[in-house]
Amino acid sequence: MSDIHIPSRRAEKGAGCIRDMLPGVQNPELCEGDGVGGQGVLDGLLARARDLAPVALHAFAPNLLLTLLLALAVAALLSSSVQLRTWRLWLWLSAVMLPLPYTWTAARDSGTPGCHWGQPPWDFAPQAANPEITYNILLMVPAGAAAWLWPDGPRRLAALGCALASPTVIEFGQYVLPQLHRSCQAGDIINNVIGALLGWSLVAGGWAGVRIWRGAP
Repeated sequence: MSDIHIPSRRAEKGAGCIRDMLPGVQNPELCEGDGVGGQGVLDGLLARARDLAPVALHAFAPNLLLTLLLALAVAALLSSSVQLRTWRLWLWLSAVMLPLPYTWTAARDSGTPGCHWGQPPWDFAPQAANPEITYNILLMVPAGAAAWLWPDGPRRLAALGCALASPTVIEFGQYVLPQLHRSCQAGDIINNVIGALLGWSLVAGGWAGVRIWRGAP
């Protein structure tokens, strides 16, 4: 944390609580007087977000642009082969590849919690209020929704299968590329899969509602 400016001692203690809030790990000294939910934690969270945001955007923005351009190039090359319009294929590829600029961008912090492949999903329940869980779910909603860009039938289901499989590929990439300084865990895969299924379900429900409203059989 030496490279992060902390505006006050209380914020420093709060940031320490955030940093050390791993399963079964807490630093009572850092949390003393403020508690895990105290004002110091909020100060620390805001301080970390303020100082890390420019760094994250600096790396994320160009990687996102490269990802979108790569998806466009692949779509232009393969659209005729897969018999799908270029813009549809580009949107689908972009949605599936959307997590890559963030998850495969090297983290600034040199430390990593490591990989927790064998940790049961219910062990993550105490961290349900963690905004990262919500983010991991929302991150894959476009991938599940974009499967509907494919024609009805096996190809649409295959597109959904790609969306459901991509979280495992992402976490495995973080595992074999330790230089990214990223954590990899089964909980992220579960949250990502939930997000993909949520995206699929939202479009399915919306489309069913439109058909009912139009009186279609």
